[in-house]
Amino acid sequence: MNSKLSLNYFYNLMYQFLAIALPIITVPYVSRTLGASALGEYYYIAAIVSYFNIFAILGTTDYGQREIAKRQENKTERSRLFWDILYFRTMCTLLTLVIYIIFIIVFPQKYRLLLIINLLSFVSWIFDVSWYFQGMENFKVTAIRNGLVKILATILIFILIKKPIDVALYTFIYVVASLVGNLTMVPYLKNEIIFENFQIRNILKHIKGILGLFLPVVAIQLYTVLNRIMLGALSISTQVSYFSQIMTVINLSLSIISAFVGVLTPHIANIYVKGLHEEIRKLSKLAINFVCLLGLPMIIGCLICGNIFVPVFFGAQYKPAIPILYILSILFIVLGFGQILGGFLISTNRQRYYTVGVSLAAIANLVLNLIFLMTLHMGAIGVSIATVISESVSTLVQVYYLRDILNMYDFFDGFLRYGCIAAISILPISLWILTTGLSSLFKLILIIICSILLYFTILLLLKDKTFNYMMNPIIRKVYRNR
Repeated sequence: MNSKLSLNYFYNLMYQFLAIALPIITVPYVSRTLGASALGEYYYIAAIVSYFNIFAILGTTDYGQREIAKRQENKTERSRLFWDILYFRTMCTLLTLVIYIIFIIVFPQKYRLLLIINLLSFVSWIFDVSWYFQGMENFKVTAIRNGLVKILATILIFILIKKPIDVALYTFIYVVASLVGNLTMVPYLKNEIIFENFQIRNILKHIKGILGLFLPVVAIQLYTVLNRIMLGALSISTQVSYFSQIMTVINLSLSIISAFVGVLTPHIANIYVKGLHEEIRKLSKLAINFVCLLGLPMIIGCLICGNIFVPVFFGAQYKPAIPILYILSILFIVLGFGQILGGFLISTNRQRYYTVGVSLAAIANLVLNLIFLMTLHMGAIGVSIATVISESVSTLVQVYYLRDILNMYDFFDGFLRYGCIAAISILPISLWILTTGLSSLFKLILIIICSILLYFTILLLLKDKTFNYMMNPIIRKVYRNR
């Protein structure tokens, strides 16, 4: 990994972590101040608005990022592409806005104010140009600007949100924060692009590529949301809560891998268009090792500490969620590989195979949920098993369609190497700490700190290439800025 790629990973990691971590910080507070009913209204409307978002931006984010990456060195071509995508995105958003306004009129008046506030979201989607900077591999702009805005929004929530009636203000803060975060990126376009006039002929030629990346987004949204919908319809609300809370932790931890995917995808697209196929193969090995390096210790950590982590983090009432954590911890590897390999497929113009993978996962998820919920009545545990299996299906399909790039030995080597190092680093120290008379909270903190330090120390002593590629450029950057 070169210095640029590593620093981009650092910036994107910071942003991804804030995007998930800050809501986790605010949730305990707003759940008490707003109450279950008002907060439920917020999440309900947010879910509805998210579906309008899918059709407003279609597949322009992934498509724009990939195509800009291919034109990094040609200002004229990337400018033309930028305006084509922006015009197309604006037309789709305005069309969706018309439908949304009709939806507001016919929807129950109880939710009308929250729906009206979310009108600002449509403006935010138009001015979201993060895909351009990601394609240019300039993650510093998106990470720092949006990160600061999210922190400010969190501070405002703690200052202004005091009672259930403030749910409208709570919604307004988040919507405006998103809009301001996107607007702060616009001035950075001044020296990046040249203005191009609206030409419908140029815009329409991108439709096929955009729709090709729109379908997998719909498939993923379908089965990730379907999990909770089916669980709520065929089980009880507490089961939904168990599954959702554990998935929150999984997604937070996976943000470390997601950040790497975000910087790797445009980088691969850029070198792919140059015909540097051997470089892509080297990156595939790096990516496999990266997922194993991070995912395997996370799995071992969950299996060792799950029985104390869940009650400490969520409360004693969530003890039934412990086996759910054990099951879903497998996603650290399965989803990690899925995200990485999906990035490779998109970057190398194989998005149709990516669509095949996530579509098969959606079908498997639906069938398995019906079996586990309606026939076996397994609740959240059944949905967890269905999630792991369906995500595994998607990942295996992606491995198959990337077999000309991937070396299967790299998977075996990554599992063996980092699995052994993680076991040596985590198991002895964790088992010893668990036998002490300390409180569960202190046991958990000690296990996490000691295991991480020991794991990274062993990697340093072994001069692990993947670890060094990630850390060295970042350390040098921090050292230079001191």
